[in-house]
Amino acid sequence: MTKTKKILFLLQVLLASVIVGASVTIMMSSLKEVRDIRSEFRGNLTYYAAQVDYELLQIIDHINRYVEGSLDVTPETLVVKLDIVWSRFSYDKPSPRGNLYLSLPGALELSKEALKTIDALQPELVTLARDDDARANAMISKLRRLVTLSHAVAMQAIAYDAENDAIHLDQMSSRNRSVIFLVLALLGLAAFSLFQSWRELRASLMQSVQLEQRVEKRTAELAEVNRKLKAEVDERGRAEERFRSLVDHASDAILILDSQTRKFVEANPRAEVLYGLPKDALISGYSPLDLSPEFQPDGRRSDVAAWSYIKRALDGELVIFEWMHKTLKGVDLPCQVSLVRFPDPSRDLIRASIIDLTEKKNAEASSAELERQMVQAQKLESIGQMTGGVAHDFNNLLSVILGNMELLEHLTEDSDKLELIDAAKQASFRGAALTRSMLNFARRADLNPKEISLGELVGNMETWMSRTIPATIQVETSLSPDLWTVTADVSGVESALLNLVINARDAMPNGGSITIETENVVIEKTSHDFSKTGLEPGHYVMLAVRDTGEGIPVDVMPKIFEPFFSTKGLSNNSGLGLSMVHGFMTQSCGNVLVNSEPGIGTTVKLFFPALDRGSAATAIEKKAATTMNVPKAHILVAEDQEEVLNIIAQFLEAQGHHVTKTASGDEAAQRYVEVGPVDLLITDIVMPGDKQGPSLARHLRSFDQDLPVMFLSAIPMKWH
Repeated sequence: MTKTKKILFLLQVLLASVIVGASVTIMMSSLKEVRDIRSEFRGNLTYYAAQVDYELLQIIDHINRYVEGSLDVTPETLVVKLDIVWSRFSYDKPSPRGNLYLSLPGALELSKEALKTIDALQPELVTLARDDDARANAMISKLRRLVTLSHAVAMQAIAYDAENDAIHLDQMSSRNRSVIFLVLALLGLAAFSLFQSWRELRASLMQSVQLEQRVEKRTAELAEVNRKLKAEVDERGRAEERFRSLVDHASDAILILDSQTRKFVEANPRAEVLYGLPKDALISGYSPLDLSPEFQPDGRRSDVAAWSYIKRALDGELVIFEWMHKTLKGVDLPCQVSLVRFPDPSRDLIRASIIDLTEKKNAEASSAELERQMVQAQKLESIGQMTGGVAHDFNNLLSVILGNMELLEHLTEDSDKLELIDAAKQASFRGAALTRSMLNFARRADLNPKEISLGELVGNMETWMSRTIPATIQVETSLSPDLWTVTADVSGVESALLNLVINARDAMPNGGSITIETENVVIEKTSHDFSKTGLEPGHYVMLAVRDTGEGIPVDVMPKIFEPFFSTKGLSNNSGLGLSMVHGFMTQSCGNVLVNSEPGIGTTVKLFFPALDRGSAATAIEKKAATTMNVPKAHILVAEDQEEVLNIIAQFLEAQGHHVTKTASGDEAAQRYVEVGPVDLLITDIVMPGDKQGPSLARHLRSFDQDLPVMFLSAIPMKWH
């Protein structure tokens, strides 16, 4: 672009600026004139008429407020307001706008009537009382007549203002239209001149800019190519570093196999540890077959199986399988192998990821062995359950025989008959010994109780018990530090705890948590656990197992302690676990409490009597001993075996006691209500009906809390 063109362009810009400035000044002056004219004429009469309306309405409002008792309105203020309106219509002091207003149609008539009405109202306002509603309404009616006429005149004022405003605007528009046309013409000329100069300037600038852009673009392209090449080289180096680091620090053994030479060409440090060989040795000539036995555990030849897996991997398949390796020292190495084709343009390579399964296999074998032992133990327990049942019935028969023999012994003095009776008694005693042997096999008698700390026992079991728990389940313990000592059979406690943990594990197939808890518990008659456990008030140690599993359905809860009942398959459980736990706790003078919510979890609590259980039981025992010394006592007997019931009744009646016989716990509860209080309850533990021996005792003690109770059982028990 030449210097002359630049000067010419600047002059054109200056001229255009002057023209624009002058045009803007002229237009702003015209607009100001329009605003002045509009402000002079707008609303002259309309405003005046509106003031008349407002002042009339204000007088009406003040009269209303005066009558209503407003203290800020007085007759004097009303007269002042009326004088202001009177001045609007008076001819004494005429004004241009007032005269113009009175020239409107109807304004003169309004003025005359307004002056007449105001002259009449003025004396009345002076004498208007505050409670004179009638006079006030009459005045307001006259004023409203004036307001109606004023509204009509105001409409004429609005029309007059609008007509004059339009006339003045038309006059101004005709005068300024020529000026506007001139300004527009000058602006158009300046714009055209500027546009032409701008086009020439733009073309010159575009040529210069395009040339510069081409140079810059080419320079940037070359710089970008260099940058990308450098970044690609650096990224390849970093990728190789990352890949090498990933492989070297992988937890799996990783090997690269050349499918053509069938030899390893790469290995990570984990592979060196797994096979006990340095990397140089592994990649210097070893093949998978060199580190495998001749045959796999499933009987296939290792070479045939290996190359079949490799072929599938070369076809693009991800192959995962278990494989038995063998180290150079001859140690079997069970592994899980994953094969996938490794990208390489020049060779057919296979990447093998190998996981050592030794610990997993050992854990599975250990768990399977424990499971087998548990199932076997439960099967033996089922046999013992049957044996115990037979022994129970046999003891009942022996009780009848021995009782009758002792009754006959008291009823005869014949020595020959006494010898026969003694022989029968000795045979009964031998039968009882045989029964005890059967019960020992059934593990329902002669436990080996010892003073133990449940906290220490749980701590000792935690290590080997965790072998039965998969990694998806977290085992936690919450053991009270100052647990009371209990007396219990150690093996029985261990078996019960293991049963509960296995049940909790089976309730969480998708994982969860198991919490084993111990705590000192004092049970009182008013405590929550007294009514649920059925235990005597005293001191207990609680052992609880909590899980976050599926929970026990409501319809299943009543059956959980039944022998052989199970919600699992026959191959997984014998159905004796909770039954064994319940039997053991009953035999240990404790009890089991189960709380479960479906979908939330289950808590099983075992209550063991503490060595120091307080004085509550002692008081009951003393009361029972005192009662038994009563010469003639009323005794309630509950026994479902009729022969045993009759023998007991005959013995007690022979001692002079009054006996009420019942064949079940339900009948005993009903008879207790009928016959009144009794001095002693003698009851079998297991009977038909809803109320068993312990529940019957609890029921009757709700009427007499000091009622002595004697429990009978055909199964010998060791009470603590």
